[in-house]
Amino acid sequence: MNLVVKVRVLRHIRQSGYRPQLEDLSPDLFPFWQRTGGKEFPGMPDNALFFMHAATGLMRFFEVAADRREPCALPSLAADSVWHAWMAWDPVNLDQFCRRHFGKPIDHLPHTMLDALALPRALVGCREHEDARSRVRGLPALFRLDVTLRMPYGHGYALQDEDVVYSRLDANGRMAGRARLHPELTLRALLLANLISQADYAAALREKRGLDTGAGTYYVGDGGSDNAMRDCNANLNCHGGGSDGGDGGGSSSCGGGSSCGGGGGGGD
Repeated sequence: MNLVVKVRVLRHIRQSGYRPQLEDLSPDLFPFWQRTGGKEFPGMPDNALFFMHAATGLMRFFEVAADRREPCALPSLAADSVWHAWMAWDPVNLDQFCRRHFGKPIDHLPHTMLDALALPRALVGCREHEDARSRVRGLPALFRLDVTLRMPYGHGYALQDEDVVYSRLDANGRMAGRARLHPELTLRALLLANLISQADYAAALREKRGLDTGAGTYYVGDGGSDNAMRDCNANLNCHGGGSDGGDGGGSSSCGGGSSCGGGGGGGD
């Protein structure tokens, strides 16, 4: 690892809300991910800064999943790449880490085993963790992660007039085609799933109508405090060169607007 990358990795860890967890990662995990990740996720960058941002996303997911009684879906392929590598490298270490930092192990579930509410649970849970006052507003950092890191074939979430839209990313980690409204993540879908209250729904509708200019404001988000895009652009080749490695870029069990998932149950 060159000095510039090392400095930026250390700065990211110091500024992260998950500093204790990131500092507790085994030094052997990154080299294993670096050696194996590209085989499962074609075109994925393999530098330490990308890994640390992806690992931070995984910590966010673990925190949300640990709080939920039912499984959540992971909306980031980059974060999932760390999870997959960790399971392959040392599942016992992963289990102990989750018990130590999140109170219980987080079981990894393939996409096919997740119910239709797994992704909405993750969205509402992430919103609650980032802003305890709101279950209905904003696009959480975990949902922005693949776009921010330009993860090849990752999950591209954005906001359009406060509604969540989705498009699979292409080989260069950019939105592939026109993003469409995600049916599971609309305000009404969250209300019908009892994930938000009627009062939350009404307040969000009032705010949405106030924002509706007819033009359709479209934005991804500012990337939060991570500044991952800026750092990765600074001569670190963080974005890679793309890949023609298929349409999914990752395990065939991961797809449908999310990667794999986990959480739920007693987890003892």
